[in-house]
Amino acid sequence: QERAERLAQLLGARATTRLEDVLGDSLVQAVDICLPTDLHRPFTERAAAAGKHVFCEKPISISLQDARAMIDACRHAGVTLMVGHVLRFFHEYQAARALVQSGRIGEPKVIRATRASAFPRWGSDNWFADETRSGGPIVDLIIHDIDWIRWTFGEVRRVFAKRNGNYALVTLRLESGAICHVEGSWAHPEGSPFTTKLEIAGTGGLYTADNQSTIPLHIRRDADGQYVHETISPAPADPYALELAHFYQCLKNGERPLTHGEEALRTLEVVLAANESARTGKPVTLGGATA
Repeated sequence: QERAERLAQLLGARATTRLEDVLGDSLVQAVDICLPTDLHRPFTERAAAAGKHVFCEKPISISLQDARAMIDACRHAGVTLMVGHVLRFFHEYQAARALVQSGRIGEPKVIRATRASAFPRWGSDNWFADETRSGGPIVDLIIHDIDWIRWTFGEVRRVFAKRNGNYALVTLRLESGAICHVEGSWAHPEGSPFTTKLEIAGTGGLYTADNQSTIPLHIRRDADGQYVHETISPAPADPYALELAHFYQCLKNGERPLTHGEEALRTLEVVLAANESARTGKPVTLGGATA
């Protein structure tokens, strides 16, 4: 409650720790679910039953069965469900997709993506360490890149993964025949910068991008004896703001979100297959997401 009160004062909002207070408020039209992944289903179902639209953080859930139940609950209630696959709203990834679709680098053959950081110890009660709740680095971390790959290059035919603790390497064979190498790590030392890299090799060219070469502007200053470090992004807009603006426009215009529930379900199928491959040491062929 104390943490909620501090945030509410900052934003001019009203704090509560009771979901019933939110769902019973007629002024509330949508609920943004930012809870640990294993809690997405029950809170989505309760919000939908109350007639509230739902924006849910990724992954949509921890299992295909729970994800399908969330989709069905929102459909039956006549409310919109959007899942926060924010990479589709990052400027450099949108630019990469546009470049691929334009044909300027020819037919894509090999895609490499990396996403790496220190372990996310900021999670409440260290929930990321409990893989029954988070799914580990494949399900929670590199789901970003796998969702973007699906969106940009098409569906995944087969997946093979290797994992060592908080490091994972996933190889995807796409329906198009292209091969993707997706690397994810929560094994970097504390204080390491969050690092992403992307490489697309096509028959007519090569696209590369990484967030350490295109870092934001930095401001370091002393403010009344306090060290302050600020960053200013040169990108046109904050991708997290863009995805919420998209959600709002979909509600306003009655449109289906770009990252609707079925899309999130298909991406979840791929990362769960990768987890299964890492566990068994065998490749997994995908045949369509089902409960």
